[in-house]
Amino acid sequence: MKYVRYVIGIVSGVAVLWGLLFKRRTVLAPGLDSAAGEVSVGAVPGDGTATCPPAYPVKGNATSMIYHPPSGVSYGQTIATVCFSTPQAAESAGYRASLR
Repeated sequence: MKYVRYVIGIVSGVAVLWGLLFKRRTVLAPGLDSAAGEVSVGAVPGDGTATCPPAYPVKGNATSMIYHPPSGVSYGQTIATVCFSTPQAAESAGYRASLR
């Protein structure tokens, strides 16, 4: 019984430590202010598709930190993590323009 408590204590400690270490690795897309889905002014969260609302036509990719305006070559195939109202809103959230 003594060893069972010892093992349970170690497993619990490891689980707590694991949660503390890797909880912080959850990264919100730049432009998103909280896990609740709040966004920066001039931005809305993407829905996992290649479509953004008409009022927020600029697509932002949080992995690359690149935004794609509607006139961009790869706009149609870009999956938006965040949709911005203007290129200026994207730049203020730390994104740069697509090179194409």
